[in-house]
Amino acid sequence: MDLQIPKYDIIENDQGKAVISPGNYMSVFIKRNGFFARWKEFKSTEIENSLAVDFNYFIYNGLFESLQDLINLISYLGKSEEFFAGDPEFCPFGPEILDIEVSTICHGVNGKPCNFCYKANTGSGENMTIDQFKTILKKVSKSRTLSQLALGVGDIDSNPDLWKMMEFCREINIVPNITINGWNLTDEYAQNLKRLCGAVAVSNYGSDICYNAVQKLTDLGMDQINIHQIVSLESLDQCFQVIKDSKSDSRLSKLNAIVFLMLKPKKRGKTVKRLTSLKKYSELIDFALEQKVRIGFDSCSAISFLRAVRGKPEYKSFVEMAEPCESTLFSTYINVFGEFAPCSFCEGEKGWTEGISVLECDDFLKDVWYNPRVIKFREKLLETTHKEHLSCPVFDLDLVEESEPVPILTGEIT
Repeated sequence: MDLQIPKYDIIENDQGKAVISPGNYMSVFIKRNGFFARWKEFKSTEIENSLAVDFNYFIYNGLFESLQDLINLISYLGKSEEFFAGDPEFCPFGPEILDIEVSTICHGVNGKPCNFCYKANTGSGENMTIDQFKTILKKVSKSRTLSQLALGVGDIDSNPDLWKMMEFCREINIVPNITINGWNLTDEYAQNLKRLCGAVAVSNYGSDICYNAVQKLTDLGMDQINIHQIVSLESLDQCFQVIKDSKSDSRLSKLNAIVFLMLKPKKRGKTVKRLTSLKKYSELIDFALEQKVRIGFDSCSAISFLRAVRGKPEYKSFVEMAEPCESTLFSTYINVFGEFAPCSFCEGEKGWTEGISVLECDDFLKDVWYNPRVIKFREKLLETTHKEHLSCPVFDLDLVEESEPVPILTGEIT
């Protein structure tokens, strides 16, 4: 198969990256604050014709911290304020973000595995080697569109090559991020996270372990430290409590945000009761907004979040902020064996009982990104826009009004 992909240019240095293909796909990533924006084309031909000046100016001088800052800069240079136009359906040059599982070894907190783990990890698992990691990353990042990488681990010390993996990411100008459980976060490990990571999320498996880990990292000067909080019927009280604690517990005084993750009813997660009420979820979101607490949410929650804030004066801004499912569009997942699946949730489901080997592929774009199975998933995902925004084509996790029927998990692509 001969790939016919649009031409594109990349401007990149140690401060950030811009991918430029007017009319197809364009994006900007700034390392120091993790800001990312993408769009399809410029509204002004004048801007398009002076790309090198504008992009080099704000990238190399480090002036870009938000979308409005960029608009202000372009205006200052005599350009139109109507800078961006359109949203690309997907990145034709490869993923922007890679979620890569480097270990499935997890003893849990205090030796107790989490009852909601949709991976069902235990202390007997697998590790990816540094050589496998380098091989995969070289293939996926060949097109140079990859900007961020999320490392999937259980125990922070489960894979002895973890720090070498992060160092390799930095060598090829990719920012590694990670989620940890807070357990066994030694001073040495904390210093390594500060040295190598962009953002670190600490899963809330217990307030003391979580909050102490947040404090240890923020005291080192890290400013992109988040708490990951599972949302389920059983954890709803904990969700409210972490919001309250973020306002009153000094250990969270420099916390960046609380990120709410919808329960994945898979494997051990099936034993936990799902939150199905949009009303209850809306009460949680309303409480966070009333308390002026910075929050975020995973892509699986995007539609539920937007339904929860519908009617609010800031709704348009919330729509711009929300990122619905991006699997196979802008992001991808590779498991510990080097196999591609649209996301970690889809892994093992019908259509993805076997992944696509990235270790064995010759050309990531041809063999994986444009693989017929990936194209099929991408098309199915893009067809879900009838649900207001992109929604998972495998599982229906979108919360509904209590008078509506609760969605049924299908676990397959038809």
